Amino acid sequence: MASGFVTRFSAYERIVHWLHFVAFSVLVVTGLFLYVPLFQPYTVGEAGEASRLLHRMAAVVFFAGPFLYMFLEPRRFLENVRESLTWGLDDLSWLRYAWGYYTVGEKGQMAPQGKFNTGQKLNNVVQIVGFGVFSVTGFIMWFGQGAAGHRPELAEALARIWAWLEANRQKCNALVMEYLREGQIRESEEAGLDGDLLAFVLHNALHPFLRAQAEALGPWLDDSQWYRGYCPVCGGDPDFAALEKESGARRLLCSRCDTEWHYRRVGCPFCGEEAEVAYYPSDDNVYRLYVCDACRGYLKTVDQRQLAEPRPLPVERILTIPMDIAAQDAGYLRG
Repeated sequence: MASGFVTRFSAYERIVHWLHFVAFSVLVVTGLFLYVPLFQPYTVGEAGEASRLLHRMAAVVFFAGPFLYMFLEPRRFLENVRESLTWGLDDLSWLRYAWGYYTVGEKGQMAPQGKFNTGQKLNNVVQIVGFGVFSVTGFIMWFGQGAAGHRPELAEALARIWAWLEANRQKCNALVMEYLREGQIRESEEAGLDGDLLAFVLHNALHPFLRAQAEALGPWLDDSQWYRGYCPVCGGDPDFAALEKESGARRLLCSRCDTEWHYRRVGCPFCGEEAEVAYYPSDDNVYRLYVCDACRGYLKTVDQRQLAEPRPLPVERILTIPMDIAAQDAGYLRG
């Protein structure tokens, strides 16, 4: 300890702190590549491989940091965790008077604090919880079995799709454009691939990119004159709809990019038919399953007028999977 100074954090603590900070920063930046349109060129090709490798390397450092600190400074580690999780009346007092203290210098009413003040304790708790959440979800994403592990009967078909995409890497852009334009890739049928499974793979691989693009274009979108049965952003078909809480107007949800747009209440958005469209309500009248006997399409719908607090439509899409099963068992097809 140098004269006139108190060593609050040891050299080990400072080193681990900066390692953890740098690793977290790299994880944030490389993770945002998927969602920020400006950076999306860095998610494909050699740049994509490099960013994924960098993300994994940073993940190892991020996960190892706290354990390295616990190994090097076990006593201080436990003391700091105990201090961060110990709360009392002084902490409530700090929350009450902190604004005046830090903004205009009102010092008289601030309660005494320990090594960490209440704000630092809150930050530490957020870091502890965040570390746990990121670590668990990261392990699932990195080491999870994926579709082939949970559905072993699909392993061979998925392997063929992967090999075919690898062999056609040079024209992937053209293949993706064909899928977005037509909903299928003709060459895949000639290669003997499962067309539905390939569509599932492409749909889920493209979804975060299309959603990011849709969010970027959203402020310039005016659907007041659109009223077509396909998405004004990416051209995808809807797979969910809502009757708005205030007006009862129908709003469609794009299956590809999650864009929402208005559409007329009556009629099938897939073929335009009106006379052969019917719907089946749920017992509580919250949900409706619209079916069209002309094109055999179906559309799940939530009547938000029946809900106290409407949920986001992408969430409703997942919560209503049993409606998909019922419709497909009855011979109807997802649009």
